[in-house]
Amino acid sequence: MHTCDDESVGVQLHHRPFDAAALLEEPTPTQLKVLEYIAEAFVNSGNQWPVFDYVEGRFDSDGIDAWTELQTLLAHPQGYYAVALPRQQRPQPDKPIALTMLGLFQAEVMGRMRTDLSTMFLGMLEIMATRRRDEPRSANSARSFEISSQDMAEALAPFFRLKGGLEPDLLGDLLDREPPTWTVIQQRGEGRWSGRIPRGVLRFVGVANIRDYLDRVVEMLTIPQVAVPPAAPSPLGLVAAIDYLDTVWRLAQPGAGHLFQLHSAQRTAQLAFEANTAAEFESRLSGLGDILRSFKLPPTETVASKKPKRERDKPLAPLEGQLLALLPESQARIQGAIAVLHNVIAVRDAGQHGPAGGKGAMALSALGIGYPPASWPEAWSTISARTIEALDALREELATLT
Repeated sequence: MHTCDDESVGVQLHHRPFDAAALLEEPTPTQLKVLEYIAEAFVNSGNQWPVFDYVEGRFDSDGIDAWTELQTLLAHPQGYYAVALPRQQRPQPDKPIALTMLGLFQAEVMGRMRTDLSTMFLGMLEIMATRRRDEPRSANSARSFEISSQDMAEALAPFFRLKGGLEPDLLGDLLDREPPTWTVIQQRGEGRWSGRIPRGVLRFVGVANIRDYLDRVVEMLTIPQVAVPPAAPSPLGLVAAIDYLDTVWRLAQPGAGHLFQLHSAQRTAQLAFEANTAAEFESRLSGLGDILRSFKLPPTETVASKKPKRERDKPLAPLEGQLLALLPESQARIQGAIAVLHNVIAVRDAGQHGPAGGKGAMALSALGIGYPPASWPEAWSTISARTIEALDALREELATLT
């Protein structure tokens, strides 16, 4: 598992630097073998992605754990990597396992088998980017940039001929898997979808080929190095980040009340201190986890008709749903921040509940700490920094509404 440790931690640290060019690093021979097999199965089964059991069974005979190989593929913090699956949950045997454009690029067999999948996606991207750029402007009304599966199929039909036609689900799944088009589809029903062309596709006007596309994605996803933190960073960085987000939450939603319920001054104050022992680390995490779980949404929500429920593995799902409803074009950043907070909670639960230990180990690795932690002070500093990054990301997105 690839990890990245910060050399220093301070209140001004908003993003963990990430050079997305690393996504284009060549997979190991075993990883590439798994990707190629998934791609080959797609082509040979008439443009249908294979279920996970089919892929896993193929490599079991060679003593290879396909899921382990897929998990160790380098991933961007916002959740983009070669396979379109959640990285922290083993898929069910009947779950289709699909490759992203990155995975198709890495699986060389796709070029040899002449699939139209990547060129079809690039065609959709070009259609949307051109339409967004060329839509006539009006001094008295805003442009809508609406698009539907029917629009897309009609625009693509002169260039692509697939057995069974240009199925809306096939086109929609391609859009849902790629960073520049994550937010396109806003309504999806049986055999159709509709949505809005995001402004971010403009950077893909004139994309030439899959490598050109991935180079532009790398530029889009690269998280820059931020300013060097002050020589004497505030010990209240984590507490301040919680407070700042709470304030902007109330400004963005007048009458919503406090987002977090700080029931214990002592448990809140201890977040400002280091954790020098395992017991102190567990205590700090317990307090932080309780605060994150304490969020309270407005009693009446007009932005979301269907609220996600709190789940054991995803306790912040209702908050994520509320934020996505308020800020649909910020989907990637919101989901990335919530994923970090869920990992923090998973580490906390692992310390409190034995059965959660496996998930806790994966969460530690995902946070850039590794398992087991080599140093309790460093582990707590890293968790504090990642939590501050996530909370600041949510605050910055909410601030656009104020």
